[in-house]
Amino acid sequence: MTSVAQLWSKHKTASVSVVTCILEIITVWGIVLIIHFSSGPSAPPSLVSIASTAWILGSIISMMFAVIAIFVDQRREVGFLCLLLAVAVFIVCGLPMLV
Repeated sequence: MTSVAQLWSKHKTASVSVVTCILEIITVWGIVLIIHFSSGPSAPPSLVSIASTAWILGSIISMMFAVIAIFVDQRREVGFLCLLLAVAVFIVCGLPMLV
């Protein structure tokens, strides 16, 4: 087995949390870049709705899996690191919503 496959098999819930964080970053900041480089005067409401939904749902799901990882994984520090990552992604992806 490769090292990534071994990591996935040992820390499944933590891995799901990290993947959810990555998808959240790609979705929210991808939409921010699309809106930034669009030629229109304002952002379409549907794109803003998609970004805010991805931000809220992605954050809830990634934090939920991180908390589960704290209790399920043999190494609790992996769950705590995932929780720190989920909170950081929540803040970073929430910044465009404040502007």
